[in-house]
Amino acid sequence: MQDCPAWHEAFHDKCKDHRFYELYGTTLTDNFEYHFLILEDEERRVRAIQPIFFVRQNLTEGVAGLARKTVDGIRKKFPRFLTMKTLMVGCTAGEGHRGTCRPEDADWTAAALHSFLEAFARESRAPLVVLKDFPSRYREPLRSFSC
Repeated sequence: MQDCPAWHEAFHDKCKDHRFYELYGTTLTDNFEYHFLILEDEERRVRAIQPIFFVRQNLTEGVAGLARKTVDGIRKKFPRFLTMKTLMVGCTAGEGHRGTCRPEDADWTAAALHSFLEAFARESRAPLVVLKDFPSRYREPLRSFSC
């Protein structure tokens, strides 16, 4: 990623710039599987870089007592029992942001991201896609995700 000129442009106006994503993408790997989508237009011009990651959601979080002991016992033999692979868009530590290279790419980036993630999630066997902690200012550009 560091060799890609757009990598430095994508988060240049955010307090968590490309250096932050380089750091967490290489250090917090125990519970997360990180990827960075490079969104290019038909002319192969990079218009955005979007951090995404996979996490295994524990579907029994908050369950206590005998049910918890039963699940824990089953998980000794089947560690993924009652978990779900989830595709998260954004940042593991804090607000999510879209890594657009130019402000005028906001709508294009949202549409490209929306069209790509459905197929990518299916191919990755992640039945749930979550936009993690995106601030309200992104609601309008990301409106297609609520359909």
